[in-house]
Amino acid sequence: MSTPTHHLDDDVLLAYVTGTATEPVSLLAACHLTLCATCRGHAAAAEMVGGALLDAEPAAALSEDALVRMFARLDDDGPASPPAPAASTAEPFVFEGVPLPRPLARYLSLGKQRGDSRRAFRFLAPGVRGVDLPVVAPPAVRTRLLRLAPGVEIPRHAHAAPEFTLVFSGSLSEGGERYGRGDVRFLDTAGVHVQRVDSDGPCVALVVNEGALLPQTWRGKLVSLLFDH
Repeated sequence: MSTPTHHLDDDVLLAYVTGTATEPVSLLAACHLTLCATCRGHAAAAEMVGGALLDAEPAAALSEDALVRMFARLDDDGPASPPAPAASTAEPFVFEGVPLPRPLARYLSLGKQRGDSRRAFRFLAPGVRGVDLPVVAPPAVRTRLLRLAPGVEIPRHAHAAPEFTLVFSGSLSEGGERYGRGDVRFLDTAGVHVQRVDSDGPCVALVVNEGALLPQTWRGKLVSLLFDH
């Protein structure tokens, strides 16, 4: 099995470790860490540094009613948020014939338990099928598991907000770089790109779009309309 060569940016890794990343980015980070020993080591080092810094902080005095006020806040805050996805080195699970990292399991099994057909791959565009994942995020953020046929090209486009792509099987080529299993591709709003699926097989990837795609061609505009349905 190949070793990832494209990794999480330091700021994304730090946000994941400190619990400040959004749920979609946290899920993507957990999946990458599951597949990447290098980034798992960096994450462990960051957690050790954070723990040492907390230990070095002087203890804060608590007021006499601190415990009472804490329980009152728990009563007022409503249902707790779901826990942040955690990396796992457990065996992958198989979804529609594709082995996937364990952090994705609960996002894909919820729909099947409830009879929700949206948790199965559905047609998005010629050669592209996808599954919308039930993450907690603003409406503009879209988190999808995509399955792209060999040779498919995503036409030239930009982004209104950052995009993260994590490959699970097959590979994508872009700008002279190849992204295979475990590789992360990050593009901010300054980038314009064309992505092509290599001919060695279908590509399955987790894609987090924090804003709209901005197609640069008429064909791209048509594909974008299909993607948004």
